[in-house]
Amino acid sequence: MLPTEKECRQIAERALGYTKATDASVSISFGRNSNTRFANNDVTTSGAAETINVVLSVTRDNRTGRVSLNQIADGPLSREMRRAEELAGLLPPDPEYVGPVPPQKYLAIKAEDPATESFAAADRVPGVKAVKNRIHLDVRPYPGGDQRAEVERLREHGARTADVGQGEVPWVVLADPEGNEFCVLRSRSEGF
Repeated sequence: MLPTEKECRQIAERALGYTKATDASVSISFGRNSNTRFANNDVTTSGAAETINVVLSVTRDNRTGRVSLNQIADGPLSREMRRAEELAGLLPPDPEYVGPVPPQKYLAIKAEDPATESFAAADRVPGVKAVKNRIHLDVRPYPGGDQRAEVERLREHGARTADVGQGEVPWVVLADPEGNEFCVLRSRSEGF
């Protein structure tokens, strides 16, 4: 579960409690992402993850030490705040440092969509199956063969007739067992 604004403020206050530096800051970013991989018009893999990233900064004498971590427990926050302090003592001064940013008032932006947030991999399948194939094959019978015999041969191997709105055309539209459409053309001897 991602942290609320109140929980983020508590994390920042805890982290700032581990330093005596007057110029220290905590930046927290978090998110939820998911992926779905499709092949042959079906889900092959999917996953979801929640991430949190905390950046601790300490500045002394225009020297800023910064540490990034993905944990919010007291132990890691304390340890990494000390590390940021150590780095601030080792790094050269920044001649362009302008000092800490004063407290800011940020707009509350309600930009979440519960339907999108709960959109699981299984929910994505219908949209993928509605997508046209990225490749379309046209099959022509071997020299000396004919279209009718080739269509029957392909049906014996699992192909079925498909209607893609083609109307009256000189080719036959079939679909393989996985639903991928393809066309069987006339042989060259039968004409185009």
